[in-house]
Amino acid sequence: MIKVAIVYLTFSGNTRDLATLIKGYIEEGGHQVHLFSHKDDFDLSEYDYVLFGSLTWEIKRQQGKLPIPMRKMFKKILIEEPQKIKRCSLFGTGETQWGEEYYCRAVDEMEYHLQKHGIIVDCKLKIEQNPKGKENKVKEYTNEILEVIK
Repeated sequence: MIKVAIVYLTFSGNTRDLATLIKGYIEEGGHQVHLFSHKDDFDLSEYDYVLFGSLTWEIKRQQGKLPIPMRKMFKKILIEEPQKIKRCSLFGTGETQWGEEYYCRAVDEMEYHLQKHGIIVDCKLKIEQNPKGKENKVKEYTNEILEVIK
């Protein structure tokens, strides 16, 4: 059994709902999963595998970027108080109405920061707004993760 952490940021609840769905599918695969908000106190060094999830910030203020609270969390775990993370996967929620360039761009920004610190990113998932009705896409994503961590 692999010990998995899922760390996410949500404003509307969509990313939390997606994180909860992913957690359930990974648990069905026989693994132990802990869900954390970006605000929680956690030590990712205790986990064999980590998933990060975020919404993409409102385009008018941040031009489709990773929200400030998630950027601060990454700064803390990657630079200020580095935590041992070897491999991870990413997921995010966004809106296609902002255009392809900005759709779920936070996922790509997370990937950039993690890879810059030598962390392997295995899988990425981008979901329009909330996961309702997209369970098959989420299941495919978790199946990819389960293949990686077995």
